[in-house]
Amino acid sequence: MHAFVTIRLDCCNALLFGLPKVEIAKLQGAQNAAARLILGFGKFYHTTPVLYELYWLPVSLCIDYKILLLTFKCIYCLGPTYLSSSDWTIPRETTSEARPFSAAAPKLWNGLAAELCQATSLDSFFRSSFRI
Repeated sequence: MHAFVTIRLDCCNALLFGLPKVEIAKLQGAQNAAARLILGFGKFYHTTPVLYELYWLPVSLCIDYKILLLTFKCIYCLGPTYLSSSDWTIPRETTSEARPFSAAAPKLWNGLAAELCQATSLDSFFRSSFRI
């Protein structure tokens, strides 16, 4: 199940940022069904504890997390060369509601807790993000 469903939900999911909630709900339904199947629960079993037991984030949070992780890597020049540069900064205000990385990254980054924004290594970013 993991190889067929969850990998496909996670692959390039940062591109799904800004998708209507109706479309995200369809993907969430597929993830919920996969989680219930893996743990052997019925169709109407509440999936929040199931996702928690499998250490899976809901689809919308997976999308945001992937963008934030890429943003962190870009700030510290660990990301892809086409996004990373020494003068890459995140503006405090973004008026664009567009879906590209240049609009999504500042919007999500500015909404983070200060502890996460002040992380200086990838390891500390991971640890801080899972505590919050």
